[in-house]
Amino acid sequence: MKKLFSAIMLLILAASAAFTHSAEILMSAIPQHVAKGSSGYFYVMVVNRGSYTWDSNTRLGAVDDGDPFGGTRIYLPSSGTDSTITPGATHVFKFSRSFGNTTGTFTSDWRMVHDGVTWFGDTTTGRVTVENMPNTSLAWDINMNFGNANNSNPWSYGYRNGNTFTAYNQYGYINAQYGENTWHMSNDGSKDG
Repeated sequence: MKKLFSAIMLLILAASAAFTHSAEILMSAIPQHVAKGSSGYFYVMVVNRGSYTWDSNTRLGAVDDGDPFGGTRIYLPSSGTDSTITPGATHVFKFSRSFGNTTGTFTSDWRMVHDGVTWFGDTTTGRVTVENMPNTSLAWDINMNFGNANNSNPWSYGYRNGNTFTAYNQYGYINAQYGENTWHMSNDGSKDG
């Protein structure tokens, strides 16, 4: 019986070694300054860079299984084309958070996790300041991280208006508009088809 168990474990390890878990965060939009008692959306665009197809066991997870605004897992849809994410495919996680009535600066960081197996890929981190200010959803500063794992891009700040984000840097600005599961980007403020 012990030999059978050992053989089964070796087969499981060999099969799991054939798959790699990897994720690249292409962009994240996390509110930077918000009114206490307000709520709003986080957006994280991730591409599957591994050889494992993401399914219902693969989620966006709050690093260290804790987030100051609640909820530690963001699930893929239970049905439809986004219920599995094949290698090379991209998915945008959009999720709402309530910021509560405690003022201060909080860290919210997210990474992909295959529950029960491994954490993997890039981590995106946002520092959210909850302030005593009028509750408005039309003008939020946000962290917009485009590109690489260490988020060393020059984009410094932005604002949200509906589902459009505009980020600024020393060279000008870029718009990112979310709709129909895609992001439209431009560097001059015009919509990019």
